[in-house]
Amino acid sequence: MIKMKNLMEGKFSYNRKFGEKLPTIEDFTEKHRESKEGVNEGQKRQAADLEMKFDKAFLNFSKEIRDVIKMMDRISSGQKDGQIINKAYKQYLIPFDKVFKSWAKGQQKNPYLDEDLK
Repeated sequence: MIKMKNLMEGKFSYNRKFGEKLPTIEDFTEKHRESKEGVNEGQKRQAADLEMKFDKAFLNFSKEIRDVIKMMDRISSGQKDGQIINKAYKQYLIPFDKVFKSWAKGQQKNPYLDEDLK
């Protein structure tokens, strides 16, 4: 934190060109906020956008798989083919969704990600 005493004594330097107005407290707090280490939200926003895109694709794929299973059951006399597809779907794709959700959650908790949009 910048101390007012340091500002008054001139111990805190700022770059100001001739003719520019003197900086205000808001200018210093903004500069401090920009230089502060810690959480930034740009990469987090990108991770959230990616998660939404993945969710949308996963939901669309899930709907299509359900439709394929129904069509298989209609075409074949039994429901075994649809059950095989459904079992594979549950065995491989649902855990994949959990892995992706875990990754996205980790991205949101990571305090060292960049906030600036690039």
